[in-house]
Amino acid sequence: MSETDTAEVVETTTATVTQAPASKTLDELQAENERMSKALKDANREAADRRKKLDAYEKAEQSRKDAELSESQRLQKEVETLRAQAERTNRELMQRDIAAEVGLPAIFAARITGNDKETMLEDAKAMLSALPSKPTPSLSATNPGSGQSRSETDEERRKRLGLR
Repeated sequence: MSETDTAEVVETTTATVTQAPASKTLDELQAENERMSKALKDANREAADRRKKLDAYEKAEQSRKDAELSESQRLQKEVETLRAQAERTNRELMQRDIAAEVGLPAIFAARITGNDKETMLEDAKAMLSALPSKPTPSLSATNPGSGQSRSETDEERRKRLGLR
């Protein structure tokens, strides 16, 4: 290669180098940030709207399915609900009866556990034994009844006061 050929190669390589893009200014970055923030808010708003629509569609679908149930299926569902309610009521009644039978205060009736009457009786007796016993007061009445309202005669009063 000759000298002229090498000079052309050097000139060609320096001419193809491009300048790096200028960095963005602060105003441009803030404007881009605001555009991105607005786009994100719009996307969130749209997602929330779609979730609301989806919930409404799901409710409508469930009501449509309920309407499609045959009469016998609807009645079967109602029977199951009533059966569960009756069992709950019977259990509460048995708890109250057992509490009254054992002498447990009525407020503790709902706390009696067990699957049958015998285990419920045992539980109620255990609760009753755990409660502190209430001593009966040995004080006399401060307001005596009508049987003790007899007034004292003058002679009894003088004798009591030592005047005679």
